[in-house]
Formats: sequence, structure tokens, C-alpha cells
Amino acid sequence: MLTLTFDDPKAMRALVPARLRLVADERAHHRARARYIVRADVNRCYPSIYTHSLAWAAHTKPVAKANPTSKSPYGNELDRHVRSGQGKQTVG
Repeated sequence: MLTLTFDDPKAMRALVPARLRLVADERAHHRARARYIVRADVNRCYPSIYTHSLAWAAHTKPVAKANPTSKSPYGNELDRHVRSGQGKQTVG
């Protein structure tokens, strides 16, 4: 089992493997047993989302646009939170 440390202030990552060798062993174990390997780069996942589309997907565009400041449709609230994490920009 892979052990992660959380308390290394000099680490460049949020989660640091306790032993790098274990990471390689764990990866080899899964690759040997897997039929497919999925690799995803989510580096720019959130910044690439047009935040208003979250509300549109949750409630349809007309409903979200009819109530843009309402906290009732959770999609608009989600839109606000993601946008605030992007410097108030809708980006996308």
C-alpha cells in the first residue's frame, strides 16, 4: 500500500510519497493487471471551464439566466465559487 506524507513544508506537491520506490512498485502492479491504462492531464481543467456553463448544465441555460443572482439553483452557486477561484473571471 502506498503511504503519503502531508507535513513536508519544502515539498513542491501537496501529497508526497513516503518512499518513491513504492510508487514505482504500485504503478507496476496496476499496469501488469490492467487491461487499459488511462492517462489524463488535468493541469488546466478548472481554468478551461466557462463557469456559467456549470449552471447551464445543472439547470438549463434559460433557468440559470433567469435567476443569475439566486442561491436557489445550486448551479449558480457553483458558478460563483469556481469563478471566485479564478479571480472573478469566467474564462473558458
